[in-house]
Amino acid sequence: MLKLKLPPPVVFCIAGLSMFALVGYDIDAGIFRFVFAGSCWFIAILNAIFALRSFKKNRTTANPHHLERVTTLVTTGVFAYSRNPMYLSLVIMLIGWAVMLGSIWTMGIIFLFLVYMTQFQIKPEEKMLAHKFGSEYKLYCSNVRRWL
Repeated sequence: MLKLKLPPPVVFCIAGLSMFALVGYDIDAGIFRFVFAGSCWFIAILNAIFALRSFKKNRTTANPHHLERVTTLVTTGVFAYSRNPMYLSLVIMLIGWAVMLGSIWTMGIIFLFLVYMTQFQIKPEEKMLAHKFGSEYKLYCSNVRRWL
């Protein structure tokens, strides 16, 4: 079982709330920012749905807390473009939120989110998957980027 400090949805919520706190309560998003943010969220949700469907189709777990239950290395669909499409969806949602909030400073929090997720979530997952799938996983990593 992967020992996580904080589950990814909690880290995502902390990042989003931190972005809001950084900007303050006076949000005056124009139509462009609203449409751009909505588009980001739409793309992110679609990406996450496709990733979850791939897990289900391959009869393997999507739960990062129980990587020991992984039965198949999923490398098709959105996983052919990103090794972490679920986490990429969270980043895309944060980018949309940053645009909605209208502050360049919120990008710093997105950067911190990327660093945290890479160090404390993705790298431990990669280690477990490399142990479980060996050369098949190493080949996948050499062909598909971690984020995009």
